[in-house]
Amino acid sequence: MALFAFLFMLISNISFGQDCSYLSKANDIVPLGKCAPVDVSWKITYRGVNDNGTPVQIRYDWDDGKPVQIVNATLTDVGLREWTAIHSHIYPNTGNQCNYHPRATLIVNGVVCTSSVQEQIVTVWDTDDKNGGQLKVNPETYPICVGNDALFHFTDNSQWNCTPPDEKDVVNDQDRWIQWIYGTGATDIMDAEVNGVVRAYPYRDVINYIPGPIEGPIAPYNISLDIYIPDHHPVGKFFEVTLRNWNVCNPYDDPSVLGPPANLIDGDFPPVITTAKALIVALPDATIQPVANICESEPPFFLIAADGGGSWSGPGISKSSSSKFNPKLAGPGIHTITYTVTDGNGCSDTKTVVIVVKESPKANITLSGLANFCPGVVMNLDGNPSEGETPYTHSWTGQTGPLDFTSIQNPKFQASTVGTYK
Repeated sequence: MALFAFLFMLISNISFGQDCSYLSKANDIVPLGKCAPVDVSWKITYRGVNDNGTPVQIRYDWDDGKPVQIVNATLTDVGLREWTAIHSHIYPNTGNQCNYHPRATLIVNGVVCTSSVQEQIVTVWDTDDKNGGQLKVNPETYPICVGNDALFHFTDNSQWNCTPPDEKDVVNDQDRWIQWIYGTGATDIMDAEVNGVVRAYPYRDVINYIPGPIEGPIAPYNISLDIYIPDHHPVGKFFEVTLRNWNVCNPYDDPSVLGPPANLIDGDFPPVITTAKALIVALPDATIQPVANICESEPPFFLIAADGGGSWSGPGISKSSSSKFNPKLAGPGIHTITYTVTDGNGCSDTKTVVIVVKESPKANITLSGLANFCPGVVMNLDGNPSEGETPYTHSWTGQTGPLDFTSIQNPKFQASTVGTYK
């Protein structure tokens, strides 16, 4: 009987001990505003929790890089075994994304119930350079090849905060204010023309108000005025422009304050900004190393330019992408080789080199007498050179022991040993 009672108690404990089972779950998250910093309050509820009197907690993961937080839950309905926790969090204005995906998980007696996850999405608006937004002017640097003038403009290619494609539901499409300022920073090209006029720099264009809904930069506000830079500025000189931007999270004209901004230049809130510049850049160097006079019989060789990657042309060049010069292909004469190189800025330089290819002399060996003769007989050889330029120099090679000289045109050959000589 005592054994039966013990087994009954054991089975009861196994059957009715705490575990991760529950009947239902619910949650409600309430953001207090849209613009960062956003304070949210998140209520988490689990019903029918099989806690068996052990502690129940909620694990909050806010998805913003902050450590997870574990909060003790409160038993709000004993009969339903309903446990609830409410916790707050602030999403800052230094984030790098528009949407955050917080998760809450049930913990029973220290055990994380991995299948109990509850989720939400919190959209955090901010200035247009935060939380997924990026101000960008295209091009960031407009190169002008030294010695050239240029007429151009800049384009606002910004990705605004919480706008498509980053956000398609709770879109930050409210009012914007945009302004271009010319000749900012340490600009040192002071004779630039903006819209055809040399201005006193920095020159502030008007602040353009663009009412919502608007999801990104649009014409004509996304295009700067035309800028002209004369051709006489040296390498390194530049002209800078600044793009300024306000939205509802840093409004130029705060709707909660009556009247226009007290600060008409910067507005009720400071703008976010980015810059771009036109920069005078150096040309690439197409200078080719000089080449000494060569004979057409010499093997091909590579010409060397100061900056590589360009295009070659001229006699003796078989491929424009290669600097290999073939004297035989070029033939005798005075040849001009042209090299053009263009760099990543679109700047080009062209140089030439003159190569003199001389006609190679030809040896036509003749001999007096028979090619077959007895030992001791003297035979006269003759190199018999032709073509090329005089005076000639001579060099006999091979089995030259029987020759009286190896550096003259017509040496004498006399051998005392039977054999074949080359």
